[in-house]
Amino acid sequence: MAYSIVRVTVRDFEVWMPFMEGFAEMREAAGSRGAQVFQSADDGNELIVIQEWNSLDDARKFIESPALVAVMQKAGVLDVSETLYAESVHDLEH
Repeated sequence: MAYSIVRVTVRDFEVWMPFMEGFAEMREAAGSRGAQVFQSADDGNELIVIQEWNSLDDARKFIESPALVAVMQKAGVLDVSETLYAESVHDLEH
């Protein structure tokens, strides 16, 4: 399975989250199979977003799309400090 792991800082999590939820149809149409959002224990506006994708190509196309950049600006994204693309190679039970 393919994943994108994005570290992002937002102005206000409570403002950003509805944008993330409202963008679900566009993510799904682009090949997303779902997402998880994690907040830093020290700052609720520092986030890690992990999305599962049909393919790494789908992930790259979506994350690098002008449409996403426009939505991120409206949602109050201040910084995207890191974007990783990864493929699952092994699952562990514990």
